[in-house]
Amino acid sequence: RTPRAGGGAGYSWSIWARVGDFTDGSKSFGGGYLGWTPKVVSGTATAGAAVTSTQVGGTGLGSASVLAGSNAATSATVGADLSLVIPGTTAAGDYKTTLTLTAVQ
Repeated sequence: RTPRAGGGAGYSWSIWARVGDFTDGSKSFGGGYLGWTPKVVSGTATAGAAVTSTQVGGTGLGSASVLAGSNAATSATVGADLSLVIPGTTAAGDYKTTLTLTAVQ
């Protein structure tokens, strides 16, 4: 969840996210296998579009996607339900990735 407060005429903001590759040190798979359904938990903003895993024909979060935004001076708490869909042939492991959030005004 990311709180965001703003002010001023003509003010707008958006929050974008991207995920790197998942890796356990010796094995990896692409961040595109992670998808999400953004949501506005409280406040006034517009949630970004749902993104599905490349495993099921989507674009995944390996590419930057909008979490939420607004064209007004507003504050909001936003979040997302995550969905990881990987090939059944993916080797077992303790995979980690980095989620990068970028706020733009």
